[in-house]
Amino acid sequence: MLNQVTLIGKIVEDAKLKTSMDGKTFCVFTLEISSLLKVYETGEYKKDLIDIILWRKTAEDGVDYLRKGNMVVVRGKVRNRTIVGIDGKSMRAVEVIGHHVRTLTIKDRVNY
Repeated sequence: MLNQVTLIGKIVEDAKLKTSMDGKTFCVFTLEISSLLKVYETGEYKKDLIDIILWRKTAEDGVDYLRKGNMVVVRGKVRNRTIVGIDGKSMRAVEVIGHHVRTLTIKDRVNY
C-alpha cells in the first residue's frame, strides 16, 4: 500500500517551531484547501482545514517561510491517531506528516 498525499493550499496562521519531549524539533501549521463543492445556502466554496506537521530539518528550514496567507505545496503521508479529551472520550485526529514543502508565494519561493 502507498500512503502519499500532495496538497496545495493557503496557510491559516504562522507556523510555530516546537520541541518534542525527546528533543526533536517540529513545526505545526494548518492548511486551508478550497473544495470544488459549493455550500448551497451561501454559494461559497467549502474549505477544508488540514493540520500539517514537519519534523527536524524540514521544520527548521521552513518555519521562517510558513507565514499566514502564503500558498504552499506539501507532499507527505497521512497519519491517524487517537486523542483522549478532557472528558475522557476518544477522538480521531487526521494529520499530514510533511516531507517536502514548496512555497508558491513569489516573494518567499523556497523548497525545503
